[in-house]
Amino acid sequence: MHPNIKVWKTCTPYFDKRNIHFYVNKLKFKIVRYFEYEESNYKQTNHDFEKEGGMFEFEKNHE
Repeated sequence: MHPNIKVWKTCTPYFDKRNIHFYVNKLKFKIVRYFEYEESNYKQTNHDFEKEGGMFEFEKNHE
């Protein structure tokens, strides 16, 4: 349906375990980074997965 797309990206909150499981185990996305956010201002951390208010970013290469 979208043959020109090479990389798919998406995000989900750290606390949504079902989404994380779905993207990683069912759709074979890889976690590429973790964001800690304050209101609408995002900043990247070094995979500190336990901080409150964070999101995972996922990526999958089109094959």
